Amino acid sequence: MYRVHARFPVARTMAGIVFITLLASLNAACDGSGSNNSVSNVETEPMEEVEVESVFTEHGCEIAIPQGFTAQDVRCGTLTAPLNRDEPGGDTVNIEFGVILARQSGVNEDPFVYVPGGPGDESLSTFFAFDALDLLKSVNETRDLVYFDPRGTGISTPSLACPERREQANAAYFTPGGAQEDQLARLEGMQLCLERVMDAGTVISGYHSAAIAADLSEGLRALGYTQVNLWGTSYGGRIAQTLMRDFPELVRSAILDASTMSDIRETDAANFQLSINRVFAQCADSESCAANYPDLENQFYSVIEQLNAEPAEAAITFEGAERIVYVSGDRFLGGIANALNANSLLPLIPIAIANTAAGDYTLLRAIAPDLLSAFDSIAWGHYASVVCAEVAPYWSEAERQASNASVNPLISAALDPISHGVDVDQCEFWQVDPRPAIAGESILSDIPSLILQGEYDVSVPQSYSERASENLANSQYVLFPGFGHVVLPQAFDAEGSSCAQQLLAEFLATPNSLVDTSCLEELTQPF
Repeated sequence: MYRVHARFPVARTMAGIVFITLLASLNAACDGSGSNNSVSNVETEPMEEVEVESVFTEHGCEIAIPQGFTAQDVRCGTLTAPLNRDEPGGDTVNIEFGVILARQSGVNEDPFVYVPGGPGDESLSTFFAFDALDLLKSVNETRDLVYFDPRGTGISTPSLACPERREQANAAYFTPGGAQEDQLARLEGMQLCLERVMDAGTVISGYHSAAIAADLSEGLRALGYTQVNLWGTSYGGRIAQTLMRDFPELVRSAILDASTMSDIRETDAANFQLSINRVFAQCADSESCAANYPDLENQFYSVIEQLNAEPAEAAITFEGAERIVYVSGDRFLGGIANALNANSLLPLIPIAIANTAAGDYTLLRAIAPDLLSAFDSIAWGHYASVVCAEVAPYWSEAERQASNASVNPLISAALDPISHGVDVDQCEFWQVDPRPAIAGESILSDIPSLILQGEYDVSVPQSYSERASENLANSQYVLFPGFGHVVLPQAFDAEGSSCAQQLLAEFLATPNSLVDTSCLEELTQPF
């Protein structure tokens, strides 16, 4: 195994003291022979050994290599960085990186870097192979694809995964109940997770956007990159913007795909209300939808009341055993929220509402398994550490009430415990140090940015992308009609010719030029 260490001198940035990587001479792939590595090897003079805060070690890839690729086509490495970047010198964390090298030998275009969302999403075990084979195949022809598992997620260590939360949340669905019971189950799971994590000596502070951006910056520089193109999805867009603020010299361009924002706060209930109202309006404007579902809005609220009074029972096979899932109105609403985010499920929303209102639970029972273990891949401890440090401290009760002012009580009753993705009661026991006020302030930049937004997105509504467009002076905002949460992976094709992929290719070629959005005219509404 070939191991390389990169040394980091101290540099001062807007975020305070961070550590910038001195590029080590990295051999191609893992053994330095026959690779199509698009990062040129760099000859360096011997340097004096100095005490360092972060170390990057390149090693063989232990994750699955995409089909059709070999060990010579990939690079992997571990960045060992300070847990507390404000006071380095104590505990450290390991952040895992993976690179799929450009397919065309000798090509050295700026790489394409995927920044996962959540908080708590991983990328090495989920998107590493999928993107190279399908979604980003055309991009990978001339650009390296770079992935990483942010500190505390995926295969990075220590892990802040919380299987206890999943277990308690799933158990709740096997008993009659609604939003209150489900929230208590999630909180109990997180308390059990915290006890285990603390008993193991794992520190839960030090996980926040500025630290993740610094980790990414150091890892990219250690891999030999001087400028990169970012693709930040959902919360990953917030990390991308933090990188644009703290390390602007490293970012050539940014694609913000359904990006959350540091300076806008809305409740999940308010976001859901906006999205479901859009469904009602679009159905009413559609001749066929209006004819088939003339009273969709009233039926929806009737279904919530109906199922809260008497939950539907759905028999499923779960972990090899036959179980009964109880679908209350609150849980049905959660299922509709999931459907609003997925292009493939959006067309089913009117029929699911109408059939359930008529007492036909066939479709409801078909989707019941999807209500269990939602977001299983999320490291919920990482999620809690991030949001309780940099979101909750800047989220007031007055803002919550104002956000919910126009929300139907049935929706707020189901979703009100969650505000901007923050389970407000969780932060009372998941005690982490609040981040400085800059964590809740606008991030301004003139780096070329392409902002992608789905029309029905319930996780990150249009107001977030509109704010990003205001904050980023050199940005282009593109709204995709009929799309849900995160645009690029939905309705793509392996040849890279979907509308979103076309815009991506144009933007990467010339980030300062306007993209041709005429392909949007070919997109249709789901109803």
